[in-house]
Amino acid sequence: MTAPRPRLLFAIPTLRPGGAERAFSTLIAHLDTDRFDVRLAVFDATGAGFLQDVPAAVDVVDLRAPRIRQGVAPFVRLVRGLRPDAVVSTLEHLNQALCVSRPAWPRSAKHVVRLANVMQLASPASRAAVRALYPFADGLIFQSQAMRAAYEARLGLRHARAAVIENPLAVELIRARAADAAVVPGYRSDGINLLAIGRYEPVKGFDLLAEALARTPPSVTLTVLGDGPDRAQFEAQIARLGIAHRVRLAGYHANPYPFIARADALVLSSRSEGFPNVVLEALALGTPVVATPVAGLETFLRDTPRCQVARDISADALAEALDQFVAAPRGRTPPDVVAPFEASAVARRWEAYLLDVIAA
Repeated sequence: MTAPRPRLLFAIPTLRPGGAERAFSTLIAHLDTDRFDVRLAVFDATGAGFLQDVPAAVDVVDLRAPRIRQGVAPFVRLVRGLRPDAVVSTLEHLNQALCVSRPAWPRSAKHVVRLANVMQLASPASRAAVRALYPFADGLIFQSQAMRAAYEARLGLRHARAAVIENPLAVELIRARAADAAVVPGYRSDGINLLAIGRYEPVKGFDLLAEALARTPPSVTLTVLGDGPDRAQFEAQIARLGIAHRVRLAGYHANPYPFIARADALVLSSRSEGFPNVVLEALALGTPVVATPVAGLETFLRDTPRCQVARDISADALAEALDQFVAAPRGRTPPDVVAPFEASAVARRWEAYLLDVIAA
């Protein structure tokens, strides 16, 4: 008689555009559904652009809860009815809410927490919640060794079943979307075209990028893909610096890959990251990266041809890194540097880890 497939339930607040959302949808798309019964609970599926990446073999449950607290009770009912072997959640506000609800789950359901950027823990209350709740989870997943070290150093968070599993990268899909001739990046042909992607919010460091760009030669231009609450503030800053004519705010694009593939470099100016998917996506397309030293990028990019890592997280350091990039010969990065992050390989690591947690 064939043994039943282990039942996995993944939980996420939304599947709107974002790094965690892209990582989760990519992971789920590459899990072996012949070996595992995979389900996905989305607290609010409104505008869930990444649902298109979830395969038909995965049942998706929309809890219709715009706020996490509204969805906790329906989620508990789902867990009690489904009786999964393991629940995997991500993003700190959801992780903490599910940790609190854990006593209402069937005792057999294990809980694995995928941690996000430590900078999301802005308040003393959220940091205290992590210290109090996460030791009782059955497993913790960090996106990088640097991220794990940050949690351990800042919060003293150590766990017997903590592991580092990198974000998955759907390499072939990214390269196919980069070839979409309908998306025209519109770069200048007479200079160096830099690209930045992300929400306009303090953690992304666009204010540092503006200051750094102002110190580069006039031939260097910047395109920014994204939206967010601080866009008007960024517009005012580039006007004050006299570089508005060198910066194009192109808004959100569902397919950013033609922009990435044709840029001279992707610039990551973040103050903190878990592990930035966009860096891996750029490297998969052969696009060099200039970045602040977040999420272990200094070690990762140090030996990658044509990439630069700033000496620290500041406008001065980022300007120096951009100057070094501009002064170096143009070229592409070898795409094989992303091989360890290929989605199928990462999914196999997740499967092995979850089987260990279930068996414990």
